Amino acid sequence: MEWHVSLLSTGRGKAGTPAPPRLSPRDPTLKTRPVPPKRHFGIRSIGSGAASDIRSTIEPFDKLKERVGPFSRSDECGSAMYLLKSIDRRSHRLDVDGPTWGYFIFVTSYSAVAMQNLESAAEKVVEVVRRSLTQSHPAIGAEATKRFKLDLIQDPETLQDASDDRIREEFNAMLKGHGL
Repeated sequence: MEWHVSLLSTGRGKAGTPAPPRLSPRDPTLKTRPVPPKRHFGIRSIGSGAASDIRSTIEPFDKLKERVGPFSRSDECGSAMYLLKSIDRRSHRLDVDGPTWGYFIFVTSYSAVAMQNLESAAEKVVEVVRRSLTQSHPAIGAEATKRFKLDLIQDPETLQDASDDRIREEFNAMLKGHGL
């Protein structure tokens, strides 16, 4: 019996192969205007999860699970249920803000047009998430949507035209500022 092995060549390691493209240089303003180790921003939240009475409006995970029946990760609704399960587990910790989930949005443009459109753009993201979650299972999606929020971080002095590198560093400093 004869074996033939066919290898696909990527060209890496061969003489004359061009070097991979270099990463863009790190933002030089991080040296001249360094980010503090810990940062606290004023945060404005949008979405159902931003409601002050969120704890009284959500359905406890055990009751939801009982109402909708068994599920697995392969079910169409499984990923949303696992999301809710992890939120439920996490929300019992003292260092967590509540039974919510979502995303941080760092605002880097403060022109009149950008500020005028910010709220409606954020509301459209909330609507896209709602549609996506309720598509496979309305009850589970509604509960996951009820807990969803976007945290808008606005600080023109710090974030105006900020680079990706600066946003990354500011995000890390914010997490450290919250003890995470």
